[in-house]
Parts: sequence; structure tokens; C-alpha cells
Amino acid sequence: MDSQSASLGDYVALGASPVARFRRMLAIFVMISGGCFTGLMTTALSPSMVAIKSHFGHDASAALVAQLVVTTASLGVVVGGPIAGWLIERAGIRRVLLAALPLYGLFGSAGLVLESAPALFAARFGLGFCAATIFTASVTLLGDSLVGGGRARALGFKTTVAAGFAVLSVMMSARIAEAAGWRMPFALYGAVALVMLCIVLFAVESPPREKGRAAAGGTGAMAVLILWPVYAVVLAISTITILNQTQVPLLLASDHDVPPTTIAWVITAGTLAYTIGSLFYGSLQVRIGARRMFALNLALIGSGVTILGLSHMLMLSAFGCILLGTGGGLMQPYMLNILLDRAAPETRGRAIGLLSPAINLGQFLSPLLFFLLFTNLGGHGAFMAIGITLFLSATIGLRTGVPAVRARTGGGGTQPTS
Repeated sequence: MDSQSASLGDYVALGASPVARFRRMLAIFVMISGGCFTGLMTTALSPSMVAIKSHFGHDASAALVAQLVVTTASLGVVVGGPIAGWLIERAGIRRVLLAALPLYGLFGSAGLVLESAPALFAARFGLGFCAATIFTASVTLLGDSLVGGGRARALGFKTTVAAGFAVLSVMMSARIAEAAGWRMPFALYGAVALVMLCIVLFAVESPPREKGRAAAGGTGAMAVLILWPVYAVVLAISTITILNQTQVPLLLASDHDVPPTTIAWVITAGTLAYTIGSLFYGSLQVRIGARRMFALNLALIGSGVTILGLSHMLMLSAFGCILLGTGGGLMQPYMLNILLDRAAPETRGRAIGLLSPAINLGQFLSPLLFFLLFTNLGGHGAFMAIGITLFLSATIGLRTGVPAVRARTGGGGTQPTS
């Protein structure tokens, strides 16, 4: 895998034999599935949130502990994302994947036996660190192997695969939790890691590192740091879109006496809407433009959160999840597109490497922020406050778009799209 290809078909065709071409097909699978490992951190446990809360008690602090069991993994991503690039530069993509995948399975499956909250927090932190490493390595492999239309299509497939896997994992974990208790979904981490480890052993070789990436040095670091407005927006949005996995199950349980599978179906409606929304991103962006797209995304997310705050009906809550998921599905490729547009070409890898930590830092902070709002406003009131804030932000975003700061390492580059 020592050359770049402008299409997925050309990349596969570079294999000298049927076995080599099959290996390249599997390598493409590795490239587009890295996001599944970060998504599984939350989706595997979301249907079990109420049971996890009951394990630690029945008061408000137990609810916070249950949420942190899910989201502490995001803190591991925040720490692991920047370090992953450093590890890849020194050890290569293949070695990093072969080390991170077994550890991902080990830390994830630890929830099968761990009892105390601190031990679970530590394991979940390790899980997030490994997930960030796997994600960064897979995207780096994609960037080193594909260019042009092939890279764009692979990135599109990556969003679809991650979202589709999220739907599947939510439903699987709900069934497993109902059949064998809240601990058994932790086994999914080990199973998924084992499958991917076998594929990597067979299919992945480390491509040579790009010389320009190492030559950027301190100037490149500054070019990435100047993109802070984009990361700030990503962080803020991620604190809200994660509500579908962390707060909605608890909100529904407080309003309705329903089994985990019913809660899973409501969550799945939002996740499915996320998948569909991401698929329509390209055509909508062309039709309405970047600034209106930004406002539309905020308005959709705000509508979903507001409906969840107003509703005490299960079907209406599901509709709120659909709107929230649609806005989130449109927002992720939108922000990735903005980041790719504004980052200097030689620093795009590092810029993308910081995107996942920004997302997961927001997810980690989300239950803490919501806990403060819940204490003062109650569950439905907290959702209403967030929804109103988003509507106001959509009005501002329609006029300004994402704050326009652009990284430059010379004179080149295109103008920002919003």
C-alpha cells in the first residue's frame, strides 16, 4: 500500500493478484470503519442506562455516575487523539492498530466484572484512549492511500458505516441487556475488536509517512491552533447531540414505564435520522449554501431538543429524537467540510486529529452541564433551555455562519465557505 489512488476501484486494482486485491478491499473496510469504535463507546450502553443507574443507587448522584460511566470514555478520546498522531509517526499505522485493538477489547470488556465506579471510570478512560488511536490510525490510512474522489467517497461511506453500526449496536445491546443483564453488552467491545484485529493482521500495511507532514513543525502547530473557532462550535454542538444517548433514556424512563427495547427504539429513530441526514448533506449544501446550512442544522437540533422538553408522549418524543438526529447528521459532515476548507493542506491531518477530541470533550462535559441545568430547571426544563438557546444561535448563524478564521502557512488556499 505504497501509492495513492483517485478512486476506490483503482486502489483495489493496484493489487498484483486476486489475494492482493482482496486485501486492499479489506483495507478500505478498515479505513471507513474506524468511527465505529468511538460510536460503540456510548451506543453499547445507552439502553442500559437505567439499569446502570439502579446499580449505583436511586438518587440524582447515581444518575450522574451512570452517565459518567458512559461518557468518561470520551475523556479518554480527548487525551488519546493528539497522542495517537505522535504514536503513528513513530511506530506506523499497522503497529499502532495491532496494539490498540487488543487493548480496546480488554478495557471495554472489563465492565463485565468491575464493580466500583472508580474502576469502571478507569477502564472506560482506557477504552476511549484506544478508540481515539484506532480512529486516527484508520483515517490516516485513508488519507495516505486515497486522493480526490476516492477519498471523498470513502469519507462519505465512513459516516454511513458509523451511523449504521450505531443503529445496529443500540438494538443488539438492548436485546443482550434484556436477556442477560446490563453487564453483558460490555462483551461487544471485545468481539468487535477481535474481528477488526484479524482483518488488520491480514490486510493492513503501513504506508510511508508524508514528508511535508513532518516538515511543518511549529508553524504547522500554529496553523492548526488558529482553527479554534471551528473546534469551539464542534465542542458546543457535541454537548447537545449526545443527549440522545445519555439524557433521553432517563427522561423517557421518568415519564413512561417501558422496557429497555422501547427506549432503544426511540433512540434508534434518532440514530437512523442521523444516518439519513448525513446522506443528504451534499445536495442540501449545494442548494442552500453554507451559511443557511449552518442555521438549518442548529434549527433542527433546537427543534428536536425543544420537543423533547415539551413532550410527555412517547411518539412525540421519538419525533424530537428524529429532528435532533437529522440536525446532528447534517452537522458532522458540515463541520468536517468547514475544517478541511480552512486548514492548510499540509496540516489537514493534524487538524482532523483534533476534531474527535473536541467532539468527545463536549460529550464528556454534557452530563455535568445537564446536571446543573436539571438541578435548577428539572429534566424537561433543561431541554427547553437548551432548545431556546439553539434557536437564538440559529438566528445568529444565519447572518454570520461559523466564525471565519483560516489557517495559513504561506499564500495558498481557498476562501472559507461560511
